[in-house]
Amino acid sequence: MPFRSAPRRMAFGLFAVATLIPSVVSADAAVPAETTIPSEARAEVTGVASGLVVVIGAKDTALGEALAANGRMEVDLLTSADDAACTSLRSGLVAKGISGLVSVVPLPDFARLPYPDRFVNLVLADLDSLGAQAPSPAELRRVVAPFGAISVRSKGSWKTEKIGLAPELDEWTHFEHGADGNPTSTDQVVSYVRGLQWASDDRMPPASTPRFGGGVAARVVSSGGRDRNDPLLVARDAANGLLRWQMAESKDNPWLRGRVFDASWCIADGRVHGLVGSNGGWGQAIDLADGRTALVYDQGIPAPHMPDEPLRRKLADEEENWKRDTTVGGGTNTRGPYSLGLMHVASGGTIYQGGNVKAEGEPAEITLGMAIPDKKNPKAEPFQAKVTPSRMLRGQVAALDGKTGQRRWLWEAEPGRSVANLVVGEGVVVAGLTRSTVSLGVHYANRWTRLDELVALDAATGQLRWRSGQVKDFSIHQFAIADGSVFVPSLQIYTHSGAMSRMLRLSLKDGSVQFDKSYDAKELPQGADDWTNRFSVSGGRIRIGAQTKLFEFDSANGSIAAKIPVTIGTYTRHPSLALAHCSTWRATANGWVAGRFARFIPFDGKVEFQTSTARNTCDEGHYPAYGMIYSGYHPGCYCATYLDGTVAMHGQGPGEAIPDDRRLLRGPAWGAALGAPVAAGQWPTFRADGWRSAYCDTLLGQTLTLAWSARIAQGLPPVALQKGWPESSPGVQLPSGTIAMDWPRVRMPTITAPVVADGLILAAEVHQRRLVAINLADGKERWSRPLAARLMYPPTIHRGLAYIGGNDGTVSCLRLSDGALVWRFNAAHNDRRISSGGQVESAWAVPGVLIHQDLVYASAGRHNQLDGGVMIWALDPATGAIRNRFHIDGRRSNQPPFDQLPYAADFEGRSNDLLCTDRNRLAIHLSDITINPVTGAWTNQCVFLDRSITAHAGFPVADLAKFSTRPMDNRGALHSPDTMHYGGGGLGIKYNMSQLGRWIGGRTMAIGPDRLVTTDNGASLCLAKLDADGVPIPIPKDLVEAKRSAEFRPNLSKEFRPIAGLALTPDRIVVALPFTRYSNSYKIAVLRLIGFDGTVVAEAPLPADPLPGSLAVAGTDIVVGTVDGGFHRFTTK
Repeated sequence: MPFRSAPRRMAFGLFAVATLIPSVVSADAAVPAETTIPSEARAEVTGVASGLVVVIGAKDTALGEALAANGRMEVDLLTSADDAACTSLRSGLVAKGISGLVSVVPLPDFARLPYPDRFVNLVLADLDSLGAQAPSPAELRRVVAPFGAISVRSKGSWKTEKIGLAPELDEWTHFEHGADGNPTSTDQVVSYVRGLQWASDDRMPPASTPRFGGGVAARVVSSGGRDRNDPLLVARDAANGLLRWQMAESKDNPWLRGRVFDASWCIADGRVHGLVGSNGGWGQAIDLADGRTALVYDQGIPAPHMPDEPLRRKLADEEENWKRDTTVGGGTNTRGPYSLGLMHVASGGTIYQGGNVKAEGEPAEITLGMAIPDKKNPKAEPFQAKVTPSRMLRGQVAALDGKTGQRRWLWEAEPGRSVANLVVGEGVVVAGLTRSTVSLGVHYANRWTRLDELVALDAATGQLRWRSGQVKDFSIHQFAIADGSVFVPSLQIYTHSGAMSRMLRLSLKDGSVQFDKSYDAKELPQGADDWTNRFSVSGGRIRIGAQTKLFEFDSANGSIAAKIPVTIGTYTRHPSLALAHCSTWRATANGWVAGRFARFIPFDGKVEFQTSTARNTCDEGHYPAYGMIYSGYHPGCYCATYLDGTVAMHGQGPGEAIPDDRRLLRGPAWGAALGAPVAAGQWPTFRADGWRSAYCDTLLGQTLTLAWSARIAQGLPPVALQKGWPESSPGVQLPSGTIAMDWPRVRMPTITAPVVADGLILAAEVHQRRLVAINLADGKERWSRPLAARLMYPPTIHRGLAYIGGNDGTVSCLRLSDGALVWRFNAAHNDRRISSGGQVESAWAVPGVLIHQDLVYASAGRHNQLDGGVMIWALDPATGAIRNRFHIDGRRSNQPPFDQLPYAADFEGRSNDLLCTDRNRLAIHLSDITINPVTGAWTNQCVFLDRSITAHAGFPVADLAKFSTRPMDNRGALHSPDTMHYGGGGLGIKYNMSQLGRWIGGRTMAIGPDRLVTTDNGASLCLAKLDADGVPIPIPKDLVEAKRSAEFRPNLSKEFRPIAGLALTPDRIVVALPFTRYSNSYKIAVLRLIGFDGTVVAEAPLPADPLPGSLAVAGTDIVVGTVDGGFHRFTTK
């Protein structure tokens, strides 16, 4: 597409700006009165009102500030300025409170822009000023996302090119791809997963399936955990994951109260269509640009009434998953227990609704009930559903104008006939009718419908074309329109697996039978779970995936054309893990996206490359769109092996590595000599030491006294202090607007945990990217330094210097006395940037720094199977020179025998995280990976010991006391450090239940030379002695039950509040507890000293809830960080 002229000019060198225009914001964002933006960057010219803007050749921050002012745009300022100038620019952004929205990104040149393909929404470049440094037009187009724009100044005039959806890309606007019910994308770019494009921390309730259309990725997520009853409809930019808008339920808009089942909504023509309320009502259309309700389809079909709130919450309980998901009338374009709800399918500007009303025209009623088998009632049915009797129901299909909501036509079935399925294609609407209002599927994901007949209606007029009873008693997942026909497979239903037994092809023109083929059960494609048997029609073939084979049928006659075994190189162990297992198949132009781990399977079955990077919910699968594979959060599988939240992954390789001579930058304080070692009894690194033990070798007193409080950041969201607590400085304010609204969802605290040494407290203000040094004596700020990206962990103090690893992929060494830069090392593979948790940062984030044998160790990367893997660097502490490096790639081990594929099928990959050490070896927390720091030999195989203790870090028994295992809520290094905060701590040990009568090691843990203290389910404090080898001494079961042993004592179980902070000293346990309400009384947040006999020695109130893991002990001082962005020093006597 050629560049077209725009009327105004802009001098990028000076960032001359003019023209006042109103801000465009989401429905939820704060609206500034006006923003100064040059015309060439205005939304009415570029068509871009939100997302990521890249300014090439920036010399100051004025344009970035203007674009980010309304909070809907994040801006990367690419510059050739030196480090001192970049630091100065960042300081200004921090002072103005927009550092998290505007990034200063230094580059050696602009020939290759630091982004994946199709990532940026708007590129602004003054090519005249850039001259020979200007990127090529092809490079500009490479990085711009569909529906984005390029605005450049060339030969004195500005020109704008709007980028559409390339023909080789496709969207996924309905549950089964499109209105025709055929889950087959035409996307030609989707391929093997090799890299991460973006990640968000969205947590989805089960069966919340996404849609991708108009450059937006939309889905329902949980705003406060795993309960589906506190949902948000979230719309993200499909290219980079930045939040566009979110919609919460309200009294006026209660659609989210009911379950949003798969067919209830779709995306078309710039709107979200559907989403009806739990109390019935009408479907609605929501503007895709800003989340505002555009119209209500009150001339359409009314939605049914759903179960009452207590029952819905019972159904939402994850433990009742198998009951909750039993289907009521599920099928094509519709799944879930409320499938008699209202379906929406969009085609050609028309919204087609399928639903059911009472015979007299009133809304249907659906109520659900349970009967759980027990000793008194062993034959109780596991699930019972009561609906309006089928003889009282009347199915309806309506066609509505997608712009105005006006009804074009309405078709009604006879009383007793319900509409359970709806597809539209080639000018015909096909509805599946059933006489049964309740599906007969069993177990937790058998979602199918028993058909009675198909009805074909003219899409334009609603006139009946034909009816067919050939499908009577067909048990189906789906039927689809393709090649002038309707394809209907029937399933054999088993307890937990399904196989196709019959397939029917009907003419779309008149309903005549084109083939009716039955199959022998032994030759059918049978999966481990029946929802894997979804079919795709394209290229004269009907394709169905099974556990170890791909089946192809001739679409002309239904005969089996090929059984294609899936081979993964020469690797043959557990080949089924590469295929469906418990996940829905979806087809692209070149292959399947299948399996629990978002794997790409070519149609020829010859797999060249596999990863295990993300796992979606069992029945949902993964989605191909815009050249990427999108995967969601698995609510029941907390595995450190997977990336968490919603992720978008691409097939691009990591690119060329940065040459070593470009990695090291010498700062103004270069040459600073190493000082004396940190004195004993300090807290110089996260969780005290390289073991991450949370143990401080110092004696504490009998009292707690508050010395001072200081806030370095605003709480996110703003937090009110407890009553009576004096207000202190609020710290740096956070920006308003949609993008910053996403940051609390990241579960990364506003401030990092503190480290304490040499009279200073060091911590980072996370989202505003600022490192702060506070005097331990008086709480006053000594110095602060702006950062290029967020920190996940606090710095490490070592011999007068402070070392930080950042999400910009660097390791920085600062002089402790004044924060001056000594050196900075670029640990990333190259300059590629991605989006994670609402901010754009390096694809190779560095989650903290470890000092081991007087070397600085840092691990760079997100996952060992993405973007080339994880690189571990060993650096000289004084100079930053490379002393050693280890590459952790996708293999099980770098020691023979190697797996035949670089990324093996049965090897679940490992997320990067903070490094730990046992003084001999290194380990990546949560990832089962151990490394020899001399030879670089590494392995990730778990070691199971005596069935009583599991060492996920892979160390022998004597080393268990020094390493962590997987906690209950694993996070990995993708977003935040609360892997350590909520889980594991510096240790995670699981005792066999026969020894302890319960599991220990749930939320956080501290370890000393002869004792360990941990929490049981996050609320009870447990203490155990260690033997001479550092192994916990098994405790007799009777002592556990008595709960009176000094070696094992739950102290806090009666308060039912999680332990946010935990530390251990030779004489005390230090505990930070959040606010809670118990037995109609309130318990304020407190800091406690507890003796080894379980008694509370001292207690002091906290102004707000303590941040998880944000507790440090140094000498007789205790420092606690709280959610209001403050630190509080307590002294003990």
